[in-house]
Amino acid sequence: MIPTIFSSTTLMMTVFLALSDMPPPPPAAAKPAARPQKSLQKQLRDVEERMEALRGKITVLDHALADHTIYKDEPRKAADFARLRTKLATDLDTLETEWLALHDGTADA
Repeated sequence: MIPTIFSSTTLMMTVFLALSDMPPPPPAAAKPAARPQKSLQKQLRDVEERMEALRGKITVLDHALADHTIYKDEPRKAADFARLRTKLATDLDTLETEWLALHDGTADA
């Protein structure tokens, strides 16, 4: 059991601030054909940076969800955090697949 070191309000603000700068996920099929390709290394770095940002946000949510008081005091907030964590994990999985494709050199143009 993780000791509660933050009040519920402090915890919510921490989660909000950590997630507030989250960019929207890139569109899946929105790749202009005429645009010059970035180097493969640059693409890999970009994907790795986005993956790391998602991992950090997932960690923040995991810490918030590990605090048992959120389920009792604010069940709606806990449910929202759980849904957001699931979405972020799905986005991370998509980025990991993209990273693997780039790493193998088989990514679409």
